[in-house]
Amino acid sequence: MTYHQNYLDSDSDSDSDSDSYSYPLDDPEFKFTGIAYIDGSCSGNGTSSARAGYGVHYLFLEHLNASVPLDEVDNLRVNRPTNQRAELFALRHALELAYSSVDNYFKFIIITDSIYVKNCMEVWGHKWSQNGWINSKGSEVANKELIQEVYGLYQMVNILYESLHWLPMQILHTPGHSGNEGNDKADALARQASARCGVY
Repeated sequence: MTYHQNYLDSDSDSDSDSDSYSYPLDDPEFKFTGIAYIDGSCSGNGTSSARAGYGVHYLFLEHLNASVPLDEVDNLRVNRPTNQRAELFALRHALELAYSSVDNYFKFIIITDSIYVKNCMEVWGHKWSQNGWINSKGSEVANKELIQEVYGLYQMVNILYESLHWLPMQILHTPGHSGNEGNDKADALARQASARCGVY
């Protein structure tokens, strides 16, 4: 299975997660829609020697691809590198391009293998913003400042999309390491980036 074949060829009667296999073919701006696959990588995740980075692969727009070590975008003296932070920075990267592309009437769909990233934007972000960024356990949300920044950008993109009568920004989930070529390419970019983290 390659690229977005699983989204276009999915059976609406299948037992698959509909969020994982929906595709906006009813969107009147579909012909102007780009697809961004995002992924994060962290070797030694959770340890003091962790090295992380993220990758963004753009379907048919490979000149826009990104492979970024986390030490280029994050303060690693304050924030220990983790896979979750790498995933969030990948999302930020894709959202920034989505925001700047609106003037050209070009919109994006973002595809990730991280349920965490998807839920931060679509499920938890609004709840956390309403209760002072405290999670269900009564503790401060992990990665709060970064999530606040990315969630704010996500909202700004949706405000722009709404003003143009476009469908909202879609963040779709695809299983990782399942033969989706777009996801695999983003994963490779992320791994390359994490290998360069801290290397000067």
